[in-house]
Amino acid sequence: MPIYNKEWKDQYNWVMYGKYAFELINLSFTFFVERKKEAKFFIEFILNSSKPLKQELIIKMKEHRNFNKHITKEIFEDIKNTDFKDNFSIDDAAYLAGFIDAECSLGIAKYKPKKGKNYTYKIVLQCNNTSPNIFYWFKEKLGGCVSFIHRNQKNPKHKNQIIWNLSANKLFPILEKIIPFLISKKEVCQKLIEFHQIRLPNGGDRQSKRFQETYDKLLVRREAIVDEVHKLNSKGVKNV
Repeated sequence: MPIYNKEWKDQYNWVMYGKYAFELINLSFTFFVERKKEAKFFIEFILNSSKPLKQELIIKMKEHRNFNKHITKEIFEDIKNTDFKDNFSIDDAAYLAGFIDAECSLGIAKYKPKKGKNYTYKIVLQCNNTSPNIFYWFKEKLGGCVSFIHRNQKNPKHKNQIIWNLSANKLFPILEKIIPFLISKKEVCQKLIEFHQIRLPNGGDRQSKRFQETYDKLLVRREAIVDEVHKLNSKGVKNV
C-alpha cells in the first residue's frame, strides 16, 4: 500500500509516446544540456531497426544514467573550478527558464549581519541536484557559487548533492532575460525584479528625519514583497 501524507502536494505525470515523442526530442536536441547524451541514444534507438543495436543502446542508456547519478568530491572540485565564460544567450535564457520552473527556487534571503542593526536582503536563485552535468553549464554560463552536500557519507542509500546559487546584482539581469519564458515561476520572478529595484536614494543626510521616513516606506514595501514571494512559493500546484 503506498504511503500517503496529507501535507504532500499532488503530483502529475505527463507522458508522450511514439512518433510525437521522437519529433519533440529531435526538434529540441540542440537545446539539451543535462540529458543531451540520453536524447542522442533515444534518437538513434528510433532511427535504427536492428534489434541487437537497439538492445545495445538500451544498455548504453542505463550505463550512462548510472554513471551520471553520483557526484563525488572530485567531480565537485572540477565543477567548482570551471571557468565562467559569460556567453549567456537567448537560447540559454529559454533553457534556464524551463529548468527553473521544474527544478529550482527563486526567493529573497533576509538576514541580520553580525555587525549591524538592520536586516540585509538579497534576491536568490538556487538549484539543488544530484546530477553533475547541469552544474558545469551553470558555472560556464552564469558563474555563481557551488557547495557540496556529502549525503552519501551518512547513508549509502542517499545521493550526494550540489547546491548552486546566484544572487543580488549578478542575478538581476538574468531575471530580466528569462521572465518571458517562465511559466509557473513568472509571478515570483516579477516580484524579485520589483524588489531589487526598490533602493534607497544616494547621497543626503542619512541621519535626517526625511531619510528615515523614506527608509521606513521602502522597508514596508520590501517586507510586503518578501511576504508575497513566500506565499507564492508555498502555494505550489493547486488541486484541480
